[in-house]
Amino acid sequence: MLNTPLGNVKVIVNGEEEKLEIHSLLKSKANFTVDSRYQVSLEWIEKGNVIDCILNIENDSYIASGIESGEELALISFYKGNTKLSIGVIGDKKGIKYEYLQNGIRMTVFESQSSSFMPMNIAWLSMSDSELKDIYCWLAADPNID
Repeated sequence: MLNTPLGNVKVIVNGEEEKLEIHSLLKSKANFTVDSRYQVSLEWIEKGNVIDCILNIENDSYIASGIESGEELALISFYKGNTKLSIGVIGDKKGIKYEYLQNGIRMTVFESQSSSFMPMNIAWLSMSDSELKDIYCWLAADPNID
């Protein structure tokens, strides 16, 4: 579980919460700067797995969400006040069905994978200028750029 300003991010595989190995990533690159940026990964992916990467949202909290996918990217973002949090996974992988949930992303593996590694990036930012900085979390949460 990863603690964030908007709630805890969890990875659940086949209904069971996974113990995560969390890696801190650079908060700043040429095209973005964020408050925090992490990568969690599953070291194995097997046919039949259902993998959820979700934000545990408090019942009394209003958090808006939006799908922000891209080429080879499945990404969902959450907004509360001036804070944006994004969760991104490598998308468009053959044999994986991607679904957007109200609180995260679900990946259903229906074909064996050539790689058993599934990185998921999580980034957040308190935005003083949302029109200018909104894209920063999107870029920071894309595992394809690391």
